[in-house]
Amino acid sequence: MSRVLTLLAGLCLAFALQPAAAARALSVAVPVGAQFTDTSGNLLHAHGGGVIKVGSYYYWFGENRNADGTFRYVSAYRSADLRTWEFRNHVLTQSSAAELQVANIERPKVVYNASTGQFVMWMHKENGRDYGEARAAVAVSDTVDGAYTYLRSFRPLGHMSRDITAFVDTDGTGCMISAANENHPHLYHHKS
Repeated sequence: MSRVLTLLAGLCLAFALQPAAAARALSVAVPVGAQFTDTSGNLLHAHGGGVIKVGSYYYWFGENRNADGTFRYVSAYRSADLRTWEFRNHVLTQSSAAELQVANIERPKVVYNASTGQFVMWMHKENGRDYGEARAAVAVSDTVDGAYTYLRSFRPLGHMSRDITAFVDTDGTGCMISAANENHPHLYHHKS
């Protein structure tokens, strides 16, 4: 069910960004409760993810966890129709940075920063043992589905950062919205 809800959230985002394309995509049948598989028949591992449209493709980024629930990868898939998904890459891995070797990385969201020409991934980051860190993390890439360079984790404006989303406003300002203060909403503006 969470995969269907994640796809529906992606459809809502796609509709907001590309009304005509999203309207066509909405006619694609997606069985309720069905597990998504990629074009090779493997289960999609894109939990807690987000969708961004680049060119004629939608890219779905999400969590791919180890058996113990800790971070393994952020996986990326792409689709032209929001139903058929092709695995592209594990864009962030445990070996991307020392801080990620034992961690929880959740809810990865990718936006494009036009001023730098880079794709920016925002995530919720924990230490892999408990949920006491409550940090935001950021990584960048020159290509949407290439390897992302992990930059750092931090507490935006000194506040906790838990569940997140991100978007680029009409003036080019990148925004990461984060649940803070034990999951109360907080808005962090990042000027693109």
